[in-house]
Amino acid sequence: MNSKHVLPIKAETFGLLVKQLRLFYEKADMFEIWLDVMKVKGDLAVIQNHFNKPLIAKSNSLDLLRRAATAGMRYIDIPHDLDETLEFKNLLKNKKNKVIRSYHNYESTPSVEELIKIIKELISKKADLIKIATKVTNNSDNDILLSLLEIPEFKDRLIICGIGDLARRVRIEAPLKGSVFFFAPLDSRYASAEGQLTKAELEKEWEIH
Repeated sequence: MNSKHVLPIKAETFGLLVKQLRLFYEKADMFEIWLDVMKVKGDLAVIQNHFNKPLIAKSNSLDLLRRAATAGMRYIDIPHDLDETLEFKNLLKNKKNKVIRSYHNYESTPSVEELIKIIKELISKKADLIKIATKVTNNSDNDILLSLLEIPEFKDRLIICGIGDLARRVRIEAPLKGSVFFFAPLDSRYASAEGQLTKAELEKEWEIH
């Protein structure tokens, strides 16, 4: 399996972020830093330079994403509905950060046709990777999300996540079917999304598959 394990970190202070990165450094392939959660923000460049693993900057704030890009964080996760300035676009181009464009829907899973349209739109905005995370309300929603990984033109471009307790199947199967990353805490208390399985739970399921 080529899917990379991303450990979400929701640290409220810069000091706690450093502590958690040190503690979990060997436990994941890369880390997703929830910048909006941080009440005390330090120099992100120090973090990126000190920890030699890819970091994903996650935020709904253009200013925080700009700071992360300037600091050289490897991946910048841009919400699909975030308005970008020309200055921000040029910054990403000049710094050569990898861009993840993400679509989140916490209410439902759109049809395959709608999701394909969304993915193509996000790709047109110069995305390296596309993240699709939608609420799963029935097993058909699982089928829809997993089917996206079977489309040849999107190969090695998609990160597929399901939201909610009924998304268990997507969480387990998407990494096996080609989702570039999978997000999993080491302890269920630190899950960053509804229905998220721990890394140990996923590995146990993969042994069965």
